[in-house]
Amino acid sequence: MSNNRSIYISDDIRVELSAFPKKNKTHTNKYCIYVSFSIYNKGLKQSKPHTISTGITINITEWVNGEVTGRNEAAKQKNALVRDYLNNAESMLDELRLKKVNTYSHLAAEIKLNAKQRVTGKAARGQKQNLISRLKEYSYEDVMNILLEKRKICVVRQRAYNTSCGLLKAFYAGEIPPINQITTECLEEFMEWLDKREYTKGIITRRYANDSKTDYKSKIAAVILYAIKPMKIITANPLPEAFRGNWVDDAKKDILDESEMYDFMQLDESKLTKSQIIGKLLGIVQGFTSIGFGDMKSLEYSHFKELKYLDDNMEKVIKPYIQKDRDKTNEGFTVFLPAPIKKYIDRLIGLIGDEKKPFNLFSDTHVNNTYKDLIKMAGIGKKITSNNFRHTLATDYIEKGGRYEYLDVIMGHKSKDNRMTKQYAKITLKAQSDAMELYVSKCKVLQPPTQPVIQLPVKKTIMELLAV
Repeated sequence: MSNNRSIYISDDIRVELSAFPKKNKTHTNKYCIYVSFSIYNKGLKQSKPHTISTGITINITEWVNGEVTGRNEAAKQKNALVRDYLNNAESMLDELRLKKVNTYSHLAAEIKLNAKQRVTGKAARGQKQNLISRLKEYSYEDVMNILLEKRKICVVRQRAYNTSCGLLKAFYAGEIPPINQITTECLEEFMEWLDKREYTKGIITRRYANDSKTDYKSKIAAVILYAIKPMKIITANPLPEAFRGNWVDDAKKDILDESEMYDFMQLDESKLTKSQIIGKLLGIVQGFTSIGFGDMKSLEYSHFKELKYLDDNMEKVIKPYIQKDRDKTNEGFTVFLPAPIKKYIDRLIGLIGDEKKPFNLFSDTHVNNTYKDLIKMAGIGKKITSNNFRHTLATDYIEKGGRYEYLDVIMGHKSKDNRMTKQYAKITLKAQSDAMELYVSKCKVLQPPTQPVIQLPVKKTIMELLAV
């Protein structure tokens, strides 16, 4: 993370945060590191920056390009401490933006009074308490908008956040109280109210489905948790234990074991409609790549790539893989496509691909209904949707000896504390490819085909499509 940051408080006012050195007055060969707040109003810098000492002292030669040089543990700890102080400063400025502190004089006064304690945890001289607590109002909508901005939530998921906010507003009869005044009792009443809530679609009036209610409640929970951390404007968590509704822990979701996956793959295609054959192929691809439905639908040919290297016998090796940012989180994922998996992808592209997109899929509702029919035809007594196929790979991969950090890259999980991101850096494409090959070699149902393939008319061959 950069040691120089620009934070907009309003359209006209921004604050430049930076870490910079000053010569120690006593020891002239050393630097003291400071955090600086520079306020700009309509692009013009206002007076002198407000500076705070971090208490970090280093040799002059150790400070290069805005950070402490060196690979030793001491240098890493000092850089981490500087980043923590800058994060604290950024959180304080986000809070001031929430509170509509949007005039230069008010902002400068708040920084002068509160910055020392908020950044370093130590009160400024003669200052014994954090004066930001005098600011009373914390708007739910403002917290939500900062969350959407900071976490770069995609447009589709933003709609769910806005809908959940609208439901909360309707529950409170038009105006949500300040977020730090939303109580556990109110949220419990909101759950009961939502269970009875009706909406009209066309001329039909109906109640919200359980999945929709769960999604909306989870968005409200995300906003409240963001206000707790990192915003730190709520001290006690008001969320009831059951607020997530029918949400099921990923570890407890229904998945297909290898025997059930075998039965699914053995469905006689001569007895299936074209739509069902597409559904079967799609389920197999999802079950062995863990690519979510939304990402399957938005895949482009540019996301198909190849890893090329020389093996031990100096033979050229080419291994295809898919690399894309998840639509849901913008987090990247990488999935290698060994021959058995690529065979199904090629068939699927041949059936529903065109010059622009490899997968022209129907809606997720249509696909999930197709899965429901196919699972029943295979004699499997489980409720399996697109998301369950995604988690089938996750469970089976770990059971067969796969590593969790590789699985994070395959599934594109978003790390909250960057620990997994640090591990990603150590994972080469070659290592990922070998891990997937090992997984496929242990998967019995991906071995030689056990039934003839029904050849359906295709629009174009895969090679013709890729050559466009």
